[in-house]
This record gives sequence, C-alpha cells and structure tokens, in this order.
Amino acid sequence: RTPYFCSGCPHNRSTATPGGSLVAAGIGCHTLVVFMDPERVGDVIGFTQMGGEGAAWIGMSPFVSEDHLVQNLGDGTYHHSGSLAVRAAVAAGVNVTYRILCNGAVAMTGGQDIVGGMPVPRLAAELLAEGVAKVAITTEDPSRYAGARLPDGVRVHHRDDLESVLADLAAVPGVTALLNDQECATELRRKRKRGLAATPNRASFINERVCEGCGDCGAKSNCLSVQPVETEFGRKTRIHQASCNKDFSCFDGDCPSFIEVTPGSGRPRAARTAGELAVSDLPEPPVTLLDRPIGVRLMGIGGTGIVTTAQVLAVAATNAGLFVRGLDQLGLSQKGGAVISDVRISPESIEGTNAIGPGECDVYVGADLLVATAPTNLVLTDAGRTWAVVSTTRTPTGSMVADPAVTFPGVDPLMADLSTRVRPDSVILDARAITEGLFGSDQLTNTFLLGVAVQSGALPLPPAAVEDALSQNGVAVEANHQAFRWGRRYAAVPDAVVAAAAPPPSRSTRAAGTTAYGLVRAAGLPTDGELGELIARRAEELTAYQDPDYAR
Repeated sequence: RTPYFCSGCPHNRSTATPGGSLVAAGIGCHTLVVFMDPERVGDVIGFTQMGGEGAAWIGMSPFVSEDHLVQNLGDGTYHHSGSLAVRAAVAAGVNVTYRILCNGAVAMTGGQDIVGGMPVPRLAAELLAEGVAKVAITTEDPSRYAGARLPDGVRVHHRDDLESVLADLAAVPGVTALLNDQECATELRRKRKRGLAATPNRASFINERVCEGCGDCGAKSNCLSVQPVETEFGRKTRIHQASCNKDFSCFDGDCPSFIEVTPGSGRPRAARTAGELAVSDLPEPPVTLLDRPIGVRLMGIGGTGIVTTAQVLAVAATNAGLFVRGLDQLGLSQKGGAVISDVRISPESIEGTNAIGPGECDVYVGADLLVATAPTNLVLTDAGRTWAVVSTTRTPTGSMVADPAVTFPGVDPLMADLSTRVRPDSVILDARAITEGLFGSDQLTNTFLLGVAVQSGALPLPPAAVEDALSQNGVAVEANHQAFRWGRRYAAVPDAVVAAAAPPPSRSTRAAGTTAYGLVRAAGLPTDGELGELIARRAEELTAYQDPDYAR
C-alpha cells in the first residue's frame, strides 16, 4: 500500500500529463507521482531537493533529444525557495514549464499557511517580472476570477483544458508557468467541518446495477473515494461517502450509472445507528492492571486516524498512571499509504528506543489488512507473545482505483500467514462492515478495535481511562465512547454484535420468490441447492427488468 493523493486532491487533476512528456517531480505530495502510471503523470525523470526544482534540467537538457520538461512545484515550495530555481531556469534559457499548484497550504506537514504567500494574480505578475515568457491559470471554478485584475496576456482556463494549456505552453520557447488554482482538499474538508466554508448541497452516487466496473471514473478522477467493490454481479464501483470531498471529478467518467443527489429541505433521516450501550451493560475486562512493559503497534491507512488513536492510547495510559513512549512513522504525506504508530507502555520508566523491535510486539492492532500483513510489520510479531486484532476489510489501494486490472490479493493466504505469527486467541474481523452496520459509517473503526483490545485483556488498561482520553481528544466524544463500548461488547459476545450490525435484506441478498422458482421449474432447470437459488435469483431479476417472458 503506497501513499496516494487525497480524495478530491487538486493533484489528481493538475498532475495529469500527456503520455510521453518529460516530467520532474517536486517535493512533499508532489513526490507521489513517482509511484503512479506514466500514462497518467508523464515520464517522471526524478525529483530534487526543496528549491532545486528544474535545476537538473539545466544540466541535462543539452544532452537529451527531448527539448521540453514539465516541472511540478507547490506554491509553498515556490515561496520558500523554489522561486530561485525558476530564476535560474530563466537565466539558463532552458525550455521548461513550471506547473505550480496553488492550493494555499503546506499540505505535506499539516496544512500550515504559506509564509509570505501571494494571491495567484500577484504570483503571475512576479513570474512575468522574473522573465517567464508566458503564464496561464487553470482552476475548477473560473468564475472566481470575474473582475480580477490579471497581468496582460494571462488567461484563466477551466481545469478541463489542462492538457491543451500545457501543449500551448510547451510550444513557447524558454520558461513558462501554469498556475493551477484549487484549494487543498484536506484543508477545505476541515474548513467545511468547522463551518468556515460552504459544503456543496449535493452528493454523488453510483447505481451499482448499471455500473459495469470499467473503472473509467477512477481513471478520470484518480480519487480514492471511487472504490471498486466485488458483488454478486461482478466488480462494481461505489462512492465511499465518508471520505468523499465532493470534488465531483468522477462525473467525468463516461458512464450512465452516476447519480447526483440534492438533499431535500426536510429534516434529514438519521443514519442507522446501534442502540446506546452504558458502561454498566458490559463486563469488566479480565485484566485492567498493567504489571509489565508492553509494546503496541497500530497500523492502518494514512488519513484514517491511526496517529490520533495512538495519541488517545498514550493519554489513556498516562491517565492510568503509567509511563509512555511513542513513535509515529509517516514518511511522505501518507494519505492512502501505510501509517504505523508504536506505543510503549510500562508501570516503570522506559529506557531505550521508542520503536518496537523484531519479536517485541505484545499487541498488534491492524486497521488495514495489507499493512498488517506486510513483512516489515510481521517481523515484530512472535507467535507465543503477540496478540492481534486485525480487520479483513478489503480497502482498495490507489492502483486498484486507477486500474481495474489490479485486484485485491486473496484474503485467505494473507490470513494464513498472519495466523502463524500471532497468538491463537487473536481476533480477526471485518471491522469496516461492523462499524458501518452499527453506526452508518466506518469512521469509528479504530476506536472500535481499541475497545476489542481492552476488553480482551491484551491491552490491560482501565476502560474508564480510555474513555477519559477520548473525552480529552474532544472530537465526536459520545460517538467514540459508543464505538469503544461496542468494541468491548464484540470481544465479550461477538455473535451478538455481528447480528446487530447485519444490514437489512435487500433485493440482492434475499431469497428468490416462488414465482421465480416456478419459471425455473417450468424451464426444466434445477431448483434446489446453490445452483437452483442462483438461477431463480437471475430469473427474478430479469422479470423485474422486463417481464416473465423475457426471463424465460
């Protein structure tokens, strides 16, 4: 599982490049194009240090047959030191287009404001003053520039015209610049949650029965919320509503299955939620007192709250009077990639490294199957020591979204390998399906898994200390309390929780009716067993689509 751009990220559109074009990656989020399909992002020749973007082209351009390079650059990097690289390219007289993403944030390190950041019109003027031959602007909403004072010759284009704008700039000798103006999707999501930005009053859905699973919507949008799913009728595509940032690039796919929904003005129907659990409804965990040092590894997908969960665990241990040391391993901007957090907890002061070494893991919490079964993580386990709680949910990777030919690996072989490396009393479950069934969303999965670990006794902390830590975190406090309690209940009575989370029967899951079986019987086909049920279900579907004659 490699890092990927966020759902609705401007990079998903702005880095699209005609195949065969030479491209140089930038730093931070821009580096992720190194892992992507050259047919989408161009032939990436490498990347450089912050402020050196395009400098390598100055040296190599006299010795290659290609005469033009597209250099990706962030607006934060430009204001930090990238402007010097642009100035050097102008002085050298090389043919290069600087593609600058103006997203208004230093997204790689947490979305901080850009120190000395200029609005796009002023940035365009500065580039022209530095000797850049031509500047163009692309944006998802050109109407924002109505009445804006732009330098002479600078035009605003819709982002759909990106390819033609790039071709136009490539034909201009010397240094050119394309400014793609679209706010960072993660920062925009935060603003919407805090009421600082308007949330679009529409949502995108896919009619899975119409969808043919071709993947064109994923190829066009490059969006992690456009997720392939396996159904009774084959591979389909679904919009993961909880992570969707409402960029709507998926509508560019050549497909009739997309539906745009505008909610009505009445009171919204509440999402399906399980009944509330009180602390008194739950048995005490078998162990709540830590009498020895333990090492906990939490693993999941970037952007899903693994680091926050590790922080909650650390605060809970501190609340219980224990000593804590932690290490978060993020690497690049890890949206969609693997994120790992180690938490060491001890009743006495901890000496040595924060990281957990090979064979030293006591509690192994895997919110993502691919990350949890990666060899680099499994090396920490010991079959006689490590207790694990791992979710088997098939969360697609970026490559699976962009290419329908890439499929999720078999779960059984992955679980077989895992089972030989952890204790036999470990817990394996589809946490996403359970939390979606209980709460109408999978956003509480990590807290649910934490509850399983505490109630199982593998993580010997007082439940009250964990709930206090969730309260101190201050985000969706009551929802997280309920997720933690339902996780505890799962550890105590798993079958009851699975039953509570089971979705109501739908057309695709309920048994076929007697009319359908009559059609099958009249045709002389088998009606018993799995084959009979399959034929009857198809007959019922065809009848619903047209009529009994069509089904025959």
